[in-house]
Amino acid sequence: MAYVPIPTDLKSVKTKVAFNLTARQLVYFSCALIIGAPVFWLSNRFLDNSTLALLLTMAVAAPLIFFGMFEKDGLTGERYIKQLLKVKYKRPLKRYYKNTNYYRFLHEVINKEQQIEKEYKLKSKKKTLFRRRVS
Repeated sequence: MAYVPIPTDLKSVKTKVAFNLTARQLVYFSCALIIGAPVFWLSNRFLDNSTLALLLTMAVAAPLIFFGMFEKDGLTGERYIKQLLKVKYKRPLKRYYKNTNYYRFLHEVINKEQQIEKEYKLKSKKKTLFRRRVS
């Protein structure tokens, strides 16, 4: 009796379209072929060296093939690169804990009120002293 292994996580199963490749991989491979073939023909004609033309074609097509094949932690190639750049350059490396101390704010407000009360009392005392002297 034949046994067929069934994966425990069905999210990891991808439907294969052709040549045992997913639709995403087929799109990226065809884009690499569409861009890489003219690069090879033109560079081979102008460079007169098939080795340099092949290296140039590989340099042009390699990123597309990488994005088509790469997947790590459920992230595709371009999403992984985007997250990597965001972590490296956009977000700060050190994140400092910032605290809002509401008690300090209340303490400052109370101190200001007390200063205002003292000033008001001083002004009222000066007014009463001034009035007494005049009369």
